Amino acid sequence: ANAGDGSVAGGSWTDALYLSQKNYLDRTAQLLMATNMTGIALVPGQHYDKVMSFNMPNVAEGVYYLILSVNDNWDLLEKHRLNNEEAVLTTALIPSLTNNMNYASAFTQNGESQIYRIDVPEGQNLVITL
Repeated sequence: ANAGDGSVAGGSWTDALYLSQKNYLDRTAQLLMATNMTGIALVPGQHYDKVMSFNMPNVAEGVYYLILSVNDNWDLLEKHRLNNEEAVLTTALIPSLTNNMNYASAFTQNGESQIYRIDVPEGQNLVITL
C-alpha cells in the first residue's frame, strides 16, 4: 500500500522477498526472489497485489521471517523508506522419514537438493537404501 502522502505515477521499481532469522533486513537475509514492477500508479492509501513464487532454500529447521522489501533498489525517490519492509513469521520444517515407510520424491532440476530428518532412538542403528 502507498502509505505516503504522495502519488506514484506509474514508475518502475523492484520488489524483493527475503528469508531471515531476524524480523528486519540485514546482510544475513537470503534473497528468495525479486520482481520488477512497472506501470503501476498508486495514490496515497491505494495498494496493489502481486503473487511471488519461489523455491525454499535449504535451511535449518526453525522459525524465520519472510520479509517483503518494496522499492528494494531505491528506484523511486521517497521521503520515508522505513515503511517499505514488512516481516511475516514463518516456520521451516524438515520432513521426518519414518522407519519402514517408503517415501518417494522427484528432483525437478539440476543441482536441486532435498533434506529430510531421520530420528534414530538411542541404541538403534540406521540403514538407508536409495
